This record gives sequence, C-alpha cells and structure tokens, in this order.
Amino acid sequence: MVNKLSFLSVLVAGCLLLPLDAFGYKEAALRNLLGKRLTSLTRRAPAVRVPPSHYRKVLSTVPMVKNQKLKKAKKTWRNLPLAERLKMPQNVTYQSAVWVASRMTYFDVINFWKEHISPEDMDNPMLRYIFMPSSQGTATTIKNNKVTLFFSKKLWERMSWLRNRPGQGHNDLQSMYVMDKPLDELARRLSKEKMVFLGEIHYRDSIQKTVINLVRKIKEQTPNRRVVVFSEFLFLPKSSAGHQTTPATYYRRVQAQQIQAVSPLKLPRGIYAEEVFYRLSDMGVELYPLEDRVHQKLIEKDLPEEYETVLFTGERNKIWTRVMDAKMAEIRQTDPDALFIVYAGMGHTSWLMPYSLPRFFAQENPAVVEITLAHPSSYNLLSLVWGKEDPFFEDRSGTSLHFWKGKDARLLAQKVGFDYSLTVSARPDFMEYNP
Repeated sequence: MVNKLSFLSVLVAGCLLLPLDAFGYKEAALRNLLGKRLTSLTRRAPAVRVPPSHYRKVLSTVPMVKNQKLKKAKKTWRNLPLAERLKMPQNVTYQSAVWVASRMTYFDVINFWKEHISPEDMDNPMLRYIFMPSSQGTATTIKNNKVTLFFSKKLWERMSWLRNRPGQGHNDLQSMYVMDKPLDELARRLSKEKMVFLGEIHYRDSIQKTVINLVRKIKEQTPNRRVVVFSEFLFLPKSSAGHQTTPATYYRRVQAQQIQAVSPLKLPRGIYAEEVFYRLSDMGVELYPLEDRVHQKLIEKDLPEEYETVLFTGERNKIWTRVMDAKMAEIRQTDPDALFIVYAGMGHTSWLMPYSLPRFFAQENPAVVEITLAHPSSYNLLSLVWGKEDPFFEDRSGTSLHFWKGKDARLLAQKVGFDYSLTVSARPDFMEYNP
C-alpha cells in the first residue's frame, strides 16, 4: 500500500508539473516537488526503452488518444484532465515520468552552460551540435544527457586551464602562410608519424581536394611506405542485428580478415567524397571502411531527430576503434612501419570531443589535423577562450598552417583539440592540386 501511494504521489506531481513547463517554471519546480523519488523510480525502470510500437499500442487503449500519431502522444497526454491521466495503464504513466526526468537532465546541461559562458558563445557550433543535450523524452535521452553533462564539465575544465595559461596559448602557436608552402611542411611532418587523423567539415569540395593533395605529398615523402586510410564514409560489410535491436544492445564483433580493402571498381557511385577515394586508390593507398550500416539505422530509429548526440557518436567511435585496432594489428605483422590515416568528421577526430578517436589510440601518439575553409575551425577551445573576434579567426586567402611549439606542444594539442590546423581557401590553388 505504501509503495502504491508513493508511486501515485510521484505520478500526480508529474501530472501537475507538466503544464508548468509552458509558463517557464522549469527546473526548480520539477526538482522541488519530484525530488529524489522520481530518480529512484526511473532507476527501477527497464534499461531498454519501451519500443515505439508498444508505446503506440498502449496509447490506443485510451479512447481520448486513439489514432493519435506517436509524435503527438505526449502533447495529447498533457492536455488530458487529471482524472483521465490516472486511469491510464501503468506503461503510459511510466513514459510520462521518463519524459519529466529527461526534461530535468536536459536543463541540467543547458543551465550548466548558461552559468559558465555568455549568450553569444552559446551559438558556438561545437556547443550547438556536439555538446547539446537531447530534448526527446526517452530513457535513452536521460542517459545521453547525463553523459553530455559529464563531458561538458570536462570541456569547461580545459577552458579554465587555457584561460589561466600565460598568454592563453597565443605565444605557443606557430603559423605558416602561402609563401612558406604550409602543405609541404605539414606533409613532411606527418610522414614521420605512425597514425594521423584528418578531420574535416563535411560537404566542402576544397577540403576534399586538399585531402587528396596532402596524402599525395605524404606518399612522395615516403614512396616505399605502406599507407592505409580508414574512413567513416565507407561502409563495413552488412551484419545481422539478430536480437540486438537497440543501440544499447548492439555489439559488432570484429575479425580482421572480415575487413577487406575497398576496391575502386566496387565503390558505389555517388558516395560521399567519391573523388577522394578514386584518387587515393590511384596512388596505391589502401582504403578500409569504418561505418556500420546496421548500427547507424538503429541510431536513426532510436533518436530520429537528433542523430549526432554525444552518446551515439561515442558508440560509433567504439565500433570504429575495434575495426581499426584489429586491422592495424594484422597489417603490422607484415608491415610494422605502415602509416595509418583516419579520414572523418571533426566530431570524431578532435582531441576535444567526447569519446574521441585519438584518445582511444593515445599509445600511438597520433597527430590530429583540422582542415577548414577560409579560417580556423570553431570545433576547438580557441573560439571559446580567445573569441571569434581574435585575429586568428580572420578570413585569409590561400593555405595557412597553425601548430603548437615548445615542450608543451602535445599537452596543448590534447587540451585545445588539434595538433595542426590547416586552413584552405574556398578555391584551392591549382598549383597545389594535381589531379
């Protein structure tokens, strides 16, 4: 009897509080009335969220919400009289409790950033796209937002570290411009590495041409060295999800012999960065896939409107890490000096990102390169600490290279996000691009 009254009190509090959100009484009211009891309730909930098909089936048992689309279900529930809400099956009331808890975790992240940075900085692309919490009301959302808050606090610690460093890192950064042939210098440096991460902003033709040119110059530096490229834009062989029907339960076991090099003759027409892969193949570079289609579809199904969340970007990175680790070990049995290059988006390759790929391979001492158009990337600490008005972010014509110098170069790279920042013009110099 006591447990039923406890559950009922939590439910009634949630029912009364939901309309308050529309009037701006968000986090304080939710916390004061629900307190820890809602947290304990959601902790006792199943780890795997109720699938949408079941949610739709449960809602259809209530006449007032029959035939409503799933995306309108929560809105419909909020508009029901309290007496009608209490008549609903327990599964529906559980969903409402999860929705309230997800809103609380959402505002945990939002309020954290409001306390620490200015409203103008809230528009920073890194915060807007990478460290933004999910607003969907699911158990997955709660987990994602808690992870996002954890990494947001880590990001703030790094920002504070850079702010307290003498000169805030200005004196530690070295720059090279067009007359200095920065692409040649970068290729010379990268040819001495064991592992390189090339991070891009997607759908920029000039960046893709620069990737081709950079790898070509690296090959020229070490013509006899085996060069292997892993890319998120190439897909792994299909696998069956079986009983693993959610991103939380899906796990792909990787065997090196199953991961074969992609033949240029078998490249699908119209794939992203198609020219990059054709040109690299012509140079004798081996291409290996990273992206798992089955896992990707499960993610899109679970949070269709918010695909690039911290949680799921991290889950993708974990699969990619297992693929690369297995294949690298196999290749090194015959070519211990092989150079491994990872070509992907900055959300995966930056030292700064949650579950970042280079941190999984920290023992390789990898070099992280950011490639952007016109001005350096905002996907690092400098835009938040120095401000976008800093001369560092001015638009420049031609190619420029920025990298850390001194004994703290690697420490600065891991704190800020990059070892090298390569900026190219919207139309790269034809002298630098050899088709």
